[in-house]
Amino acid sequence: MEAAENNHSERTKLSDNGKERTERDDHFQNSSSKFAKSESKLLSSSKCRDGSICAQCFDNSNQGRCRIVHSRTKMMKLLIEKGEVKEVQSVFDGLVGEGHRPSLVTFTTLVCALTAQKRYKQLKSVMSRIAEYGMKPDVILYNAILNGFCQAREIDKAMDIFRKMKQSGCSPTTSTFNTIIKGYGILGQPEEASKVLKMMHETNVKPNIRTYNILINAWCAKNNLTEARKVMSKMRASDILPDAVSYNTLAKAYAQSGEAYKAEKLVIEMQNEYLRPNERTCGIVINGYCKEGRMDDALRVLYRMIDLEVPPNLVVFNTLVKGYTDRLHFARIDEVLEN
Repeated sequence: MEAAENNHSERTKLSDNGKERTERDDHFQNSSSKFAKSESKLLSSSKCRDGSICAQCFDNSNQGRCRIVHSRTKMMKLLIEKGEVKEVQSVFDGLVGEGHRPSLVTFTTLVCALTAQKRYKQLKSVMSRIAEYGMKPDVILYNAILNGFCQAREIDKAMDIFRKMKQSGCSPTTSTFNTIIKGYGILGQPEEASKVLKMMHETNVKPNIRTYNILINAWCAKNNLTEARKVMSKMRASDILPDAVSYNTLAKAYAQSGEAYKAEKLVIEMQNEYLRPNERTCGIVINGYCKEGRMDDALRVLYRMIDLEVPPNLVVFNTLVKGYTDRLHFARIDEVLEN
């Protein structure tokens, strides 16, 4: 099931690189001009001119083969990648206004755009619209809507969608359960999130490393590091080894609790599991020591990074400089910068 979902994962990916618009502007403009030229040709021979219905869209034997729907959906995805999510709705409305029936891919893309804009109230109307077209949501679309309601902190609505999903005969995947676990984590309810993990085992859906990492984060957010540790034990029992994300999440929680020394112990634990600490791991420990005023320990970890062949980044240096500046230890700043 997970593999099937991965084949369609591009439908639900939202780019986190909206700030990198400069690099993408040329690509986007070129793509836009190509779409404009191709669409002008398509529209000239289309069956949906003058506001009539596109026969190709509503012919069940030909469903999903309308080139204009495919083209506009691709444009919607490009808009999301470029960070122009507000324009996605107008492209969708224009498609419908010209007499076309959006595909499930189109609807999934729209849901992603609405979620990115935090326009959660419109998610319910999307479901109604899909039903009006006589279409049946697939697992990717269900997961996208679930994610929207979870992000909106409306877990009850998310669970309603989850029940409808199962009633429709659509089998939940690992990503489905991961989304719900994250939703309970957002609400600060790790106990409920743990019940979802149990539900996965009961329904023979195999958790992955992301499942456990989301749950670890949920417990850490509540500062219950004992339970977070138990989740790591469950991971190992399931033959899934914790990764850098697992350890970094736990290390950050220890550092925020004023226990930077426990965060540093995790570095040794990682090495024992043949897992290399990264810049973020060491940065978390250094930041923890700086907040506790233990600058000698913070500097020691900096030297240890060099021994571990983990190059300190700008964040690490800035953290140390700020730590010494806050304590008026200006002479030590030169020592930091020399490294």
